Amino acid sequence: MPGFLVCPECRVPFTEKDGTLRCEKCGRDGALKDGIYDLIGEGGSYWGEIPAAEMEAALESARADGWKTA
Repeated sequence: MPGFLVCPECRVPFTEKDGTLRCEKCGRDGALKDGIYDLIGEGGSYWGEIPAAEMEAALESARADGWKTA
């Protein structure tokens, strides 16, 4: 269980079941996708400091070669 991950809203540790994180306090869910817990979902916005296309390329590199290499 990923007890080191906490809900960004409530700061309560997530519980994990079948690849899904859940905050028992507010009900926020996070699904495991490609080895990464997604707490934003499909409707999330990108607010990074590099263009979204460059970030997507970095994420693809991390998926293919590991985060340290990316």
